[in-house]
Amino acid sequence: MASSVQLDLVWLRIQILGCLNTSKICQSTVALALLALILVPVIASFLFRDKGSGVPVVNPLRLFQLETQKRVEFIRDGIDLLRVGRRRFPGKPFLLLTNLGSITILPPGRAKEVKSLPEALSYRKKFNDLFPFFYPAGFGPLAIIDHPSELLQKVVTKHLTKRLNTVTGALAVESSFAASKALGEQTDWFEVPVYQTILDMVARVSSRVFLGSELCRDENWLDLTKNFTVAMHRGELTLRLFPRLVRPFVYLLDGSCRKSRQAYYRAYKIVEPLLTQRRKERQDRAARAEGVAYNDAIEWAEMEAAGASYDATDLQLILSFAGIHTTSDLLSTTMLQLAADPENIRTLRREMMEVLPAKGWKKTSLTQLKLLDSAIKEAQRVKPVQMITMLRKATADTELEGGIVIRKGDLVSVDSSDFHNPALYKNPEAYNMHRFADMRSQPGGEHRAQLVSTVPEHLAFGYGKNACPGRFFAANEIKMALCHLLMKYDWELAPGTTLEPVWFGTDPIVNPQAKLLCRRRKEEFDLDALEADDGIE
Repeated sequence: MASSVQLDLVWLRIQILGCLNTSKICQSTVALALLALILVPVIASFLFRDKGSGVPVVNPLRLFQLETQKRVEFIRDGIDLLRVGRRRFPGKPFLLLTNLGSITILPPGRAKEVKSLPEALSYRKKFNDLFPFFYPAGFGPLAIIDHPSELLQKVVTKHLTKRLNTVTGALAVESSFAASKALGEQTDWFEVPVYQTILDMVARVSSRVFLGSELCRDENWLDLTKNFTVAMHRGELTLRLFPRLVRPFVYLLDGSCRKSRQAYYRAYKIVEPLLTQRRKERQDRAARAEGVAYNDAIEWAEMEAAGASYDATDLQLILSFAGIHTTSDLLSTTMLQLAADPENIRTLRREMMEVLPAKGWKKTSLTQLKLLDSAIKEAQRVKPVQMITMLRKATADTELEGGIVIRKGDLVSVDSSDFHNPALYKNPEAYNMHRFADMRSQPGGEHRAQLVSTVPEHLAFGYGKNACPGRFFAANEIKMALCHLLMKYDWELAPGTTLEPVWFGTDPIVNPQAKLLCRRRKEEFDLDALEADDGIE
């Protein structure tokens, strides 16, 4: 659960770009475009109001240009525009007109300032502006993020993170099954698509903890968890092309929004019967004075809700939305970097052989895989999920250092260029899996250079109060998967595959065409026979 709950762009938005291809736009979207033209006066008043922020604009609206055009333009050219802003205004704030609207981009050194203003610059409020009144079916998961009860936050911080030792055994079983299911036992080299293979694995393993053993291998649910994010992002992208007051009509008419609704109702038919069954079991256990029987997000949400009404389907979908694709992106990036130099893989195997046979599958043993931890964090540094991060929405007019005013309702973010800052990292463009392990051996570096550490020079998981609460689970999940992938299989880059990402706005995304060569090998010890921490089944 990487990207605060990292909900922004993942590689699968490459598929969303298809809806921007004029040859593929559905008839309903064309009709909606005509509707928007009728509403030009409304759009114009929205676009050209003066907010007086005093921040220079990198890509201002041209004469007669609509914001819709600017949003589409940013999806295509966002990283180039960000680089222009850095070059023209070094060390200073500037404004970008993005696919999410106008965003004030602060230089990397201002991360602490944003961290110090959690109420005035809100993480949660940035999700509440998609619709003017309420969030309809298919988009309800976004509303859960800003729910007054903080149900999602409590499930993740009070249960998922604190119970990591109780789910390690379940993760080990499911990781082994997922690797075998995805890759098989073929001992000759064969080619695999990186992201789709990793996505299949992560969806299975995550669902074991989110939804329980009953449904984590249900192919219908797994297909839904992998594809719901695509459906909702497509719908969101279409909606944001129109003024906010028009979006309820877009929601009713647009094909992409319809697919998001359909995905929700498919999920509802899976989650609600399970929830009803669990509630009946809980009543029966209470009557017999028996304790808790399950250790998954379904149970944790029921404990936190304490009888209050909530949408369990939306909760499950937001867990999948927040965790599965961002985790898959980081794991895919790590695999690509390691496969580019198989000697790195052999080195990591030696560490696994030193730790796991003696310690087994435990939270503490995963923590002792320090070089593996470093390899993942370095992959995250070389290719993060976002190049602007800590996106916040102002809840009131807020004056920052230097007299910059962020008006109520406006967005502000922090430039993540420190990932590649040569003053912080020697040879920053090169992948060095020992980099953070070496940092941990330096005075003061033990806690600053861990994968789950949040520091202002490495903002992949955010920083401060709203740093990604699911990063501890994601770290364990990725390490567990890598142990199975690296010990049980050999890996090389497939011919023609490069490490270069593709770009969606300012977000580097794992190339969907990237492939690896793989073959089954005989592991030096039996991972499936290791002693594991057991949770409540």
